[in-house]
Amino acid sequence: MEWKLILVVMGRADLAYTAARNCIKISTRQTILLWLAFSLGAAYWSINDGRNISKISAVLDADDIAVGAITVRASGTIVSTVTIDGDRAAFTAALQSIEYSRVSDESAVSSTERFDTAGERVAVQVKLAKQEEQAVAGAWIRGQKITLQGSIEQPAAARNFGGFDYSKYLRTQRIHWIFKATGATSIEVKSGGISGSVLLGEVDKLRQRIGSQVEQLFPGWQAGYMKGLLIGLADDMEPDKYIQFTQLGLTHILAISGSHVAINVGLLFGLLRLCRVTRETSILIVLCFVPIYVLLTGFSPSVIRAGIMTILGLYLLRQRRMKDGLNVLSAAALLMLLWEPNYLLNVSFQLSFAVTAGLIIFVPLILPLLGWLPPKIRSTVAITVAAEIVSFPLTIYYFNQLSLLSLVANLLIVPVIGLIALPLGMGALLSSLVWLKLGTWIAYPVILVNKVTFLATEWLTSHSGFMTYWQSPGLLWIAGYYLVIYGLLLLSKRSLTQRSIQSATDDTVPLPDRPVRPPSKSYYSFWGNNIKHYAMMISMSISLIAMLIYGYRPLNSRGVGHVQYIDVGQGDCTLITTPSGLISWWMAEALYLFASREKVGAIGVSHSRSERRRLFRCLRSEEFIVWT
Repeated sequence: MEWKLILVVMGRADLAYTAARNCIKISTRQTILLWLAFSLGAAYWSINDGRNISKISAVLDADDIAVGAITVRASGTIVSTVTIDGDRAAFTAALQSIEYSRVSDESAVSSTERFDTAGERVAVQVKLAKQEEQAVAGAWIRGQKITLQGSIEQPAAARNFGGFDYSKYLRTQRIHWIFKATGATSIEVKSGGISGSVLLGEVDKLRQRIGSQVEQLFPGWQAGYMKGLLIGLADDMEPDKYIQFTQLGLTHILAISGSHVAINVGLLFGLLRLCRVTRETSILIVLCFVPIYVLLTGFSPSVIRAGIMTILGLYLLRQRRMKDGLNVLSAAALLMLLWEPNYLLNVSFQLSFAVTAGLIIFVPLILPLLGWLPPKIRSTVAITVAAEIVSFPLTIYYFNQLSLLSLVANLLIVPVIGLIALPLGMGALLSSLVWLKLGTWIAYPVILVNKVTFLATEWLTSHSGFMTYWQSPGLLWIAGYYLVIYGLLLLSKRSLTQRSIQSATDDTVPLPDRPVRPPSKSYYSFWGNNIKHYAMMISMSISLIAMLIYGYRPLNSRGVGHVQYIDVGQGDCTLITTPSGLISWWMAEALYLFASREKVGAIGVSHSRSERRRLFRCLRSEEFIVWT
């Protein structure tokens, strides 16, 4: 299987080689290096993917596990943070050994067997028996040695077309099994030795202490929001506030990324300058600060990317060898993928690198088009517009929805958070470590800004009709979108440049005693090139509009009836759409009567909202639901 994958990717490398030779004027040496990079990348991916296998699967019988004939006892180490949601606690454990009891059908005697798993990771889910066990589970930290007793099962695959595949998601994290336990008493915990997980556990404790400090500075729901904004602890944010951020495309604020690193690095540089520290020493101090900040903020792909880019940029700046930003971005991507190739399938990784590359490429093309704006806000608008343009295909591909108010929200809210809430909040946090009262004084304007921020998000999300829903586009559609957008912006910039040159030429008036010459060939070629230029812009604009219309088309075509069956876990759900797109009242009543006679649940949706509400109130779903 591995060599087949290598051949496929090498074939694609040959296609990339041919395209580079035909479309891009590069030398033979460069194209050979490109082909070699594709080949090595394919081989490296294939080798790592081939090692992503489960040692547990080679021993345990899936049929016995399915019927619950195996009792499992395992020992290992907690290697992730422990999240508690109601009566459930979840974390990732690296198992060292498993003991299981198999019941023989012939003798009805159980036999216990033990085998080593060499640190294979499993997702542990603990159902807490009572509320007091939340405090017990809250004391579990990364790096502790544990012994678990319960059952083990394989994660479920996607049961509906286009649905979330939990099995594939866990596989990208090298997890193939789920260990389920009941009650905190089924897990024995003891301290671990000296290891990387123990160090990360101490970092988790420090993050929790910092979160407690934030709670003393900000009241109520603002504490959970500021913990997410400052150190990446977004689990305590109120669900309705988080939903508002999600609908407006503002969740990137809570994901520690380049803007957070840049602001904190800027604050540190400013503080060092006030202390009259030399440039070289300041860079050295910031180089030491960035890895610590990356650890404290959760070690997510976006903050790792920002940290690596910052470290590389500062090192090159110190050596006075600063190069193009795309080179630094490519180096960061290469280092991360060499460490963990599965980062390539991570949504956070893709969005972080795509948006950063888009800012480097598109902002210089957008800035000349915004010359009518004041210089102080021109860069902010260009960055926001470029980020929206670049993130749009990935957003609809993974989340299938986009708010038309997202650009407005990012233009109005993000600068306020980045310029006021984030730096002042960090200043309040650091000041509170010295004197709590000083921290509360600095936090007061941040509290006011947060209130205004969420009043704005609540007002924006209260306007219905601005949320659009999309199908997940194909990769060719995404590539075509980026090419068309880049070409359109490039032609627009060139058109603006030519227009400014022409206006500067028109301002030059010939002397009266000099005869006016007829237009030269260059004059006609200039306007001829302009016609071709504008024709290309119009054709690209039409192509972009056509692509958006094609991408926004509904899944079910109008004029054709559709019946779809959806697995909702606890029963069957039937989605019926008539050729007109609706179910009439008599059809809804017929479905209701049929469902009542068959003793199953049904909800029919009619034209009237009041009728729809009455039907929803009449019957709760039992086995399946019918709606349009």
